[in-house]
Amino acid sequence: MALVTALGARSQLAAGYQRCVVPVKTVRGRATPSRQRALQVANQLVLVPTGDGSTNHLDQAVDLPGEIELQDGVYEVGREEPADVVIPVPTVSGRHALLRIKGRKVSVTDLGSTNGTYLDEEELPPNRAADLYVGSRIVFGDSSLAMFELVDRPDDVGNVASDTAPQNVVSA
Repeated sequence: MALVTALGARSQLAAGYQRCVVPVKTVRGRATPSRQRALQVANQLVLVPTGDGSTNHLDQAVDLPGEIELQDGVYEVGREEPADVVIPVPTVSGRHALLRIKGRKVSVTDLGSTNGTYLDEEELPPNRAADLYVGSRIVFGDSSLAMFELVDRPDDVGNVASDTAPQNVVSA
């Protein structure tokens, strides 16, 4: 069962927005302030699986979990339902950890799991929240199958004025 399909309706993304200004016209290499247009770039915090997928340490083959899109709320991570985020790997505890997301802030709390929760290779003490930052790596009990990296993935750009020509849009 893929992780993404195991996520409930509560786990759909409520995108956060950053504000940036794209110059519409330049004069002698400078943006003309009166011709700037504001636009919004939606950014999506996502836990991307980074494990190697090895199942040599298990009695059975297990699929590598999918991405976890984050939105505001508190979510229990576990091996099976009723967990909000299901990671169907035997080394993940039934009630493994809590993820708390508020805006751009993400934290994780180990719930006394059997195989531990690791943040950037350090084991978290049970019942104590730790903050995740973009680029952080988190392991829910198994570095081969349940290791994730927190990434900030920009969505499509919207709200650009209709008179803005494509050559004026700055891309990353």
